[in-house]
Amino acid sequence: MRHIGWFLVLLLAAPAAAEPLLYRISDADSAVWLLGSVHALRSSDYPLDDRIESAYASADRIILEVDPMELEPAHIAGVMMALGRYEDGRLSDAFSSDEFLELQLGLAAMGVDIEQLQPFEPWFAALQVFGLNLARNGFAGTEGVDTHFAVRAANDGKSTGGLETAREQLALFDNLPAETQKTFLLETVADSGGFRAEMERLVETWQRGDTDSLQQLIDDEFSDAPELRESMLNARNRNWLQPVTDYLDRPGETLVIVGALHLVGAGGLVELLQSEGYEVERVTSDE
Repeated sequence: MRHIGWFLVLLLAAPAAAEPLLYRISDADSAVWLLGSVHALRSSDYPLDDRIESAYASADRIILEVDPMELEPAHIAGVMMALGRYEDGRLSDAFSSDEFLELQLGLAAMGVDIEQLQPFEPWFAALQVFGLNLARNGFAGTEGVDTHFAVRAANDGKSTGGLETAREQLALFDNLPAETQKTFLLETVADSGGFRAEMERLVETWQRGDTDSLQQLIDDEFSDAPELRESMLNARNRNWLQPVTDYLDRPGETLVIVGALHLVGAGGLVELLQSEGYEVERVTSDE
């Protein structure tokens, strides 16, 4: 595990030259579309591929990782503060003197006063720094695929829902081992200089629908942390399998939007659905 932060945009577009990460399962009277998303984009990354737009147009309901009703900024901030604030301690307690000096200097170079982060655990501080990097490089969660369609669904009167709660999702970070949280924060700060180039590479890989490269990214990043891969990817995919297939019992069509890394490779939702006997079709330009 090297860069947890990058998984926030593909895991937690512009017109593509290849195929979007869009799949479909169906029965006699219903269909479920699965769309792999990026959680932070730029306004210039729109419009989306026509096949994605068609899936949205045909869908009666839009299902995200977290119900849009829970994504109100005040609610998210409250959950984060409740989980991320130390009851008895300070951020500096989690680091050696040398590590904390490195962190302090790195944050100062970004114009961040480390004292503002002292009441919070390392994972909380890392998410704040990651969000700052997104904003400074022109990316925004409000431009992410899931938020984009949540807003449109509300305006279009489509029903919405979620596969997990905001607290469950943020608890994944809160439950990270202490050393992993430290690494997350130190690397998020250290990677700030190359942030834009790395984000652009990740978005371009997603736009191409390059499942092989996305699978390689998972394998590389989690090679030394299989327990993290289990908690952040595989276990969640298994938890989502039943809710996704339950939508086939409802007449009409459902668009399920999850981070791109949840759809690819061993343990991904596509493979899990296939192992349960479902025929999962990737939507291609030939359709």
